[in-house]
Amino acid sequence: MKRRHLSRTTHALAVLASAGVVSCATEPADPRVGTYGLTTTLETFTFETSAPSPPDCPNPITYCTHSRPANGATLSGTLTIHSVTPASSPSGQSSDIHGEFSGRFCDTIDYPTGCSSLAAVALSYTSGLLVGTGGDVEVYLVGGTQLDSHHLNLTKATFDGDKIAGSVYWSLHTGRSPPAYWGTFIARRRR
Repeated sequence: MKRRHLSRTTHALAVLASAGVVSCATEPADPRVGTYGLTTTLETFTFETSAPSPPDCPNPITYCTHSRPANGATLSGTLTIHSVTPASSPSGQSSDIHGEFSGRFCDTIDYPTGCSSLAAVALSYTSGLLVGTGGDVEVYLVGGTQLDSHHLNLTKATFDGDKIAGSVYWSLHTGRSPPAYWGTFIARRRR
């Protein structure tokens, strides 16, 4: 009697599975999900002034963007990708991403040379967005308050096994062309 009941149950599940009502398989975890130790090589510091502002903008224009060497700025920490929306989704986006970072950011701008003084910062990025599918994606992280938020953008990022590498943009403020650092990053999966 037990065998006949098991047979009917198995048959019913097989019928439902073939109709797509029940699935015995689970979606595999996205290989990008995990916790990564992230380090950067910050190469350029940019800031904006009104013009004229020699030597970069000798003529009168509305804004002048200055680009200088990064001069010792640092940024490193932990990037956590908790989940990724399936690649079949129309947007290819995931918003379950967080980050905890520390570094040294410019606290005094010297117009001729760029940054003349660095200050230690600790940053929590409480929301993030992963855009793209497959190996080439962009990660946008935002932290702070609505009035004073900080941004960390990981662009042209390529996932390669347990490593993510690409370009980084880091700013402590919102608004038009805030002081920012540009460079490259590498993130390695933590075990």
